[in-house]
Amino acid sequence: MGRPNKDGVDYFPHDVDLSGDEKIQLLESDHGILGYAVFCKLLERIYRNGYFIHADERFIKLFSRNCNIEIDACKNIINSCLENLFDKKLYSKFEILTSQGIQKRYMEIVKRRRQIEVISEYLLVNVNGNDENVNIISINVVINPQSKVKESKVNRKERILPLGEFKNIILLEEEFEKLKTQFGEKGTNERIENLSQYIASKGKKYKSHYATILTWERKNNPGSKNTETSCNWENEIR
Repeated sequence: MGRPNKDGVDYFPHDVDLSGDEKIQLLESDHGILGYAVFCKLLERIYRNGYFIHADERFIKLFSRNCNIEIDACKNIINSCLENLFDKKLYSKFEILTSQGIQKRYMEIVKRRRQIEVISEYLLVNVNGNDENVNIISINVVINPQSKVKESKVNRKERILPLGEFKNIILLEEEFEKLKTQFGEKGTNERIENLSQYIASKGKKYKSHYATILTWERKNNPGSKNTETSCNWENEIR
């Protein structure tokens, strides 16, 4: 049996000039060295978990106890961190601590993993395979984490496949299978590569790459139902 997927990481980069950062200096001006220590401990918890942590009342009680500080002091430090160091909107909506910088560093650390799981509502960075530094084969995106508990977790996952030469074609696994059924594996790959090259050269964005492939197919091969038909999008690409 294969090893289970791991969300957290064993290490994370700690900038040697972190204490000189203006945001950290503001934190220390309000809470002294304790503020710096609590922030670094929160980073450890976040990266141990992945790219965020749920910081609800229960977490804060346990965290403050482990840090041997008063709960109110812990809450005050977290509130100060939310002003500059963590994303305030996501905390207000989901009670999670994260930031764009944290997520960028996390994606860099796990870029060689075969698969990771992310929650779409929590993301502050692009994980659609457009970042040349990210080389993750597949990403499980959990949709709507606030849905009912009894709802199956598996049913709330949709696998995203970064495809094409430039890894810029995003298809749900179900969409990918539908294309193979309609065009065959060779025809599907050819259409994906054409769209991948077109997007890379023109810099265009589409809400749905699946819908775009079908639209271009109807435009260039009206009425064709041959699953192995060669696709020719030269007019569109030009």
